[in-house]
Amino acid sequence: MRIKISALARSLFLSFMSYLFVLFVIIMIATFYNKDFVFMRAAAISAVYLGTLVVLFAMMVLVFRVKLSVRKETFEDRFKEVLAAAKEGELRCLNGKRWDGNAVLIVVDASLDSIGLNYFKIVVPRVKRFYSDYVKTNEISSFNALSKLSPEDARLRSIMNNRRVWQAAIGISRVLDKLREDKGLDTDFDALRYWAEHANHKEWKKDEIGMVNGVGLITFQYLRMQAGINTSMPDKIIKRVVEREFGVHANDDLQFIEEMERLSKEIGYSQILICWAIWLRESNMGEEKWEAL
Repeated sequence: MRIKISALARSLFLSFMSYLFVLFVIIMIATFYNKDFVFMRAAAISAVYLGTLVVLFAMMVLVFRVKLSVRKETFEDRFKEVLAAAKEGELRCLNGKRWDGNAVLIVVDASLDSIGLNYFKIVVPRVKRFYSDYVKTNEISSFNALSKLSPEDARLRSIMNNRRVWQAAIGISRVLDKLREDKGLDTDFDALRYWAEHANHKEWKKDEIGMVNGVGLITFQYLRMQAGINTSMPDKIIKRVVEREFGVHANDDLQFIEEMERLSKEIGYSQILICWAIWLRESNMGEEKWEAL
């Protein structure tokens, strides 16, 4: 909210300076018309002009604040049933605790989600199964181990029989495992977090993760969100709900991410929380117990 108000203050200051220039021009015209400069006349013109400006700007600020308040109240009212659960999801992302902070599960989650599966009914159960069968048993519990597998590996296909999913998961793991080694990072999650912090969604196609077969902008952003970056993803459900209920429209996915950032600042909730609130409400999920391993 402070950022949004600061932007408004800068705009108002620039506008005010331009209006002062207009006042100067008005006084010059009055002086030229009367062929003399009278201080009291100039003071009277200035007083009326500046008084009108003060009232105008005060009204503008009031309208702006009311608009922000209405949007925030609208969000809270329409998502009140899932706000607590969305807050939990937000905190897990920001604190690096998605899937108990297991980076391999985060990548498997994002890769399964990349092909448009129902998240709560299909993706979540498959991630849990991957954990039980391979992570918990220490069979495939690191980026290094996953990166060495083939998309045709029977163990992977038993979780989801889809080549694209495992091409993405293996490719992401390979990039992040190399990053961990190159940067001397301690854990797989450290590598994921380091990448997420330094990645630029505007240049996602040039990013090593973005170039992995099966990774699009949505998966790219979803990975960054799970690693704790307060951003959003141009998911079709999020786009539909945000446009319908808040009038947010964008010409392309990159512009949508910018619009989500603006909406987040306006209503005072993080982009991650907004996304979770939408997913949870649209899926009729009111609590967070579904993620427990």
